[in-house]
Amino acid sequence: MRVGIRSDASNQIGTGHVMRCLVLAEQLRTQGVEVIFFCYHFPGNLISYIKGKGFPVHVLSHSTMIGNLRSNWRKDAEETIEFLRQYPCFDYIVVDHYDLDYRWEAAVKPFADQLMVIDDLANRRHYCDSLLDQNLLPNKEKRYQQLIQQDTVLLLGPRYLLLREEFKMTKLHERKRSTIARILVSFGGSDPTNETYKALRAITQLQDQHWQVDVVTGTSNQQIKELRHLVELHENIQLYEQNNHMSELMAEADLAIGAGGTTTWERCFMQLPAITLEVADNQFEILNHLHAKGFIYHLGKNSEVKTVDIKEALCRLSDTPSLLQRMADRLAHFRENVDHRSVSRFMLKEGTND
Repeated sequence: MRVGIRSDASNQIGTGHVMRCLVLAEQLRTQGVEVIFFCYHFPGNLISYIKGKGFPVHVLSHSTMIGNLRSNWRKDAEETIEFLRQYPCFDYIVVDHYDLDYRWEAAVKPFADQLMVIDDLANRRHYCDSLLDQNLLPNKEKRYQQLIQQDTVLLLGPRYLLLREEFKMTKLHERKRSTIARILVSFGGSDPTNETYKALRAITQLQDQHWQVDVVTGTSNQQIKELRHLVELHENIQLYEQNNHMSELMAEADLAIGAGGTTTWERCFMQLPAITLEVADNQFEILNHLHAKGFIYHLGKNSEVKTVDIKEALCRLSDTPSLLQRMADRLAHFRENVDHRSVSRFMLKEGTND
């Protein structure tokens, strides 16, 4: 079985799309599936990282501007198809990209038995055999009704969470999270708006607290030198660059500070309460819904959240142990409903026509 994955990472769009596709790729590889990635060489790409994981990458070359993809979808499709023709058959093409829609999908679909879209925006039409949206939303069954074909199979909700194996294997600590001793700060691999620094400023200004702080960011973070300097001034803060043991840090933490995206569901699975800021428009609905359910403490859009707002949230959670514990208890129910291999099992069944 052979699967092609079309996705990108960059300083501008972040690393989340590629990272969740890598989860799927690694699950498929354990079942003997050959997986090939198709990516652009954007600034902040993860091409070397993907190759380091043992997957071949076909580097697309027609454009170096991210904003051109939506208007140049045809060239993107043509170059992808040119490569696909070199192989007798692709059982699946998976596309995880906000700038590609039904036009690209319709052009590429004839060159594979099945085409799957990974999406969470529900803001454009799709032409695919199956669509995956792993997010927890109150109206998830209706969001795509007018955007897909009648026979498109929908894989919706956290049951289909693309969760790295390390999270499934990491044991949760048997302890109450009613007090804060350790905080995890992470805003993704690139953090283009420098929310990490904002959160650290809030923590360090609360000098009467003695928290241990773990900070995780990626090598594509443009403010890494600034972060290193701040961390050097505080013995209680540890900085991890491109950390591969996030699940262990989440298991150790009592509270996280971060954004939306893929890491939201990792935190939820690890029953880790979080203070969140939305750093992209597509995070608004999800984070507000999770806040309403009592899963997280959401502060709002990053541009409107100041250091003092994070400080106030930290003080409230520190001074109200019952609130922190209630968040952790509600997250336990989320974990029970996750089946982290559902997507790969579905693909293997469809791909073999079993």
